[in-house]
Order: sequence, then structure tokens, then C-alpha cells
Amino acid sequence: MGIRCLPNRGQVRSHIASGSSHTTGRTHTLHFRAATAFWGHLGVEWDLTEASSEEFAELAEWIAFHKKHRALLHSGDIVRMDLFDKAVGVHGVVSADRREALFGINQLDFAETNPVGKFRLGGLDSETIYEIRDVTPGHADAHTGFRPSPVWPTGQPIRVSGRALASAGLFLPGLWPETSRILHLAAL
Repeated sequence: MGIRCLPNRGQVRSHIASGSSHTTGRTHTLHFRAATAFWGHLGVEWDLTEASSEEFAELAEWIAFHKKHRALLHSGDIVRMDLFDKAVGVHGVVSADRREALFGINQLDFAETNPVGKFRLGGLDSETIYEIRDVTPGHADAHTGFRPSPVWPTGQPIRVSGRALASAGLFLPGLWPETSRILHLAAL
């Protein structure tokens, strides 16, 4: 598994569109559309007169979440991890001082193995202890098939060193295809 850290050279244009794409015909939940757009500038390209009150509430939660983390998203180093299963993607943004990070775990399809195993997080300071929380906005548990792994920050945060995250990693949670989780790491 390789880890690549890249300087953040600007904002990626990404929008939350309607649930059904007029160009591809694919449909996705608001959770997955927002979790994808979150890593860019998070525009909204959707006729909101068609949104339900539940979708409006979830959209507002994602927008507030993006605003809260906008400085980190648009100035931190981009980190991408190579995994052993192409059905899973892990990427993140780490602050220049290595004191804060966000990582996205994306289940793109059904994995070749079950359970999938562990993933490592790179770009962190090896000597720092990080408090890790699952901060995924919206009502993700209700429609993602989320099953926490034995070591997953589901309520109480967990504390792990940057060295352990880079070498041993964390167990992947159980997710349905086209769902995501977002972890926030803060140095103690």
C-alpha cells in the first residue's frame, strides 16, 4: 500500500447535484453526493424546489460541516492511500503543521473480501497522538449499512499515534457500496 502526499494547489470544483444524473442516468443518495462534493468547494447544482424537507435538513448539515472545515480543506496537503481492494478509496487533507486532518473512507462497490481489513493513514506526524472521531454529517447510519469495526470511533473518540496510523492502521468499517465515512483527527 502506498501513501502519496500532495500540496493543495487550489479548489476542486465539485457540486451536489440532484439524486438522478441527467447525463449518466445514475442515482445516488444525498449522503454519497455530499460526501463526494465535500472535498472540493461544495457547490449546489440542484433544483432545490424538488428537495424534501429531510433532504433540505441534511444538505444544511453538510454545508455547515464544509464551512467549519473549509480552511483545512483548501490549504492542507492532499493525502491518497493505495489499498488492496479497488472497491475502497481512502483520501484526506492534513494541515501544514500536521496537527489536524480529515480523512474520507469511500466504499465504491462491493469489496472482493469481507471483512475488507485495515487501512493506513499517511501524512501525519509520527510522534503525535491524535484524537479520532467519526464526524460524518447527515443521517449516514440510517442509509449506509454502517457496521463499526472492532476499533472504530463510533461514539467516544479513540486516541492513536501518527506512527501507529501509518504502520498498523485502522480496521475498515462495514459499508454498503457508494457510501462514505469522514474521520477528523486532532493532535492532543
